[in-house]
Amino acid sequence: MSLRLDEMTIDEVNGYYKTIFSSSLSDDEFNKVSNIYTEKYNEAVHYDHIGYKTSGGMGRGFKYTKNILYGWYIEELFYILLNKNKFVKSVEYSGNDADHMLIFDHTNKLIKIAGDKTTNPDFLITLKDDRQFFIELKTAAAGVFSIKQGNVNQLYKTMGFTEIYSVVLMVDIVNGLYDIKDINYFTTLHPFVNNRMEGQLCYEMPDPEKPFAEIVNEDFLMNYNPAIFNNHNVLKYKLFKESNDIDSTIAKIIKTKIAYESKIEEFEFQKAEHEKEMQKYISKCPQILTMSWDDISKLITTKKDK
Repeated sequence: MSLRLDEMTIDEVNGYYKTIFSSSLSDDEFNKVSNIYTEKYNEAVHYDHIGYKTSGGMGRGFKYTKNILYGWYIEELFYILLNKNKFVKSVEYSGNDADHMLIFDHTNKLIKIAGDKTTNPDFLITLKDDRQFFIELKTAAAGVFSIKQGNVNQLYKTMGFTEIYSVVLMVDIVNGLYDIKDINYFTTLHPFVNNRMEGQLCYEMPDPEKPFAEIVNEDFLMNYNPAIFNNHNVLKYKLFKESNDIDSTIAKIIKTKIAYESKIEEFEFQKAEHEKEMQKYISKCPQILTMSWDDISKLITTKKDK
């Protein structure tokens, strides 16, 4: 089943979210969040109808605003769920748009997001033994469950800067299921070009299998592998952070080297993908390598003369 939230009204989303959270949240818990986002949505629709444009939506218009609102909406529902976990002492929002507010710029007639829409993790949880985890919440509504390579790289950076472990909480909003993968899961994967995400490089994740209600018993320490802190992808960001406190020239070298190597990796991957595509043509018709246009022209002339 495919589900396009950006094509749904708030009433449709309220009904849908209520169904998939019915076994894990009380009516009062759900309605408190639902009422907040119904109000936010109606205010945004009002300004959209009188000609305010969506800022930062990369041409997606008001659908972008709806996606942002519905994403914040489900974050707040999971905030309640994570607080119910028997091993968790506290939950904090950690994304740069953690205020979950739209700003209406009346001077320029724009709908803006408070803070920045970045790839920073969504939650910081503290367990009852005081160990901490960053959680990146990802939702998907159809077939392929994936996470952008940029999100994973941000988790490496976060771990290098903070020495706090990171996990990805993947949510199937069609079936009300979730799964958790720690950052170590991605170290052996190769990204793919995801045309559903504007052709960005993504990592594929397995289909979630756990009902939302099981989050209350989720033991996050089962996803903890401290060896990842010695992984190159984390260590380079740790070195970058340390260099900022020591020497700005070294910091510049490290920052530029990280960006440079990232471009090389992206180029090599795109090159490999391009070569795969080329091989498809060759496999389909090997003669394209051995026949020149002159050969083809002569062949056609010969056929005509017969």
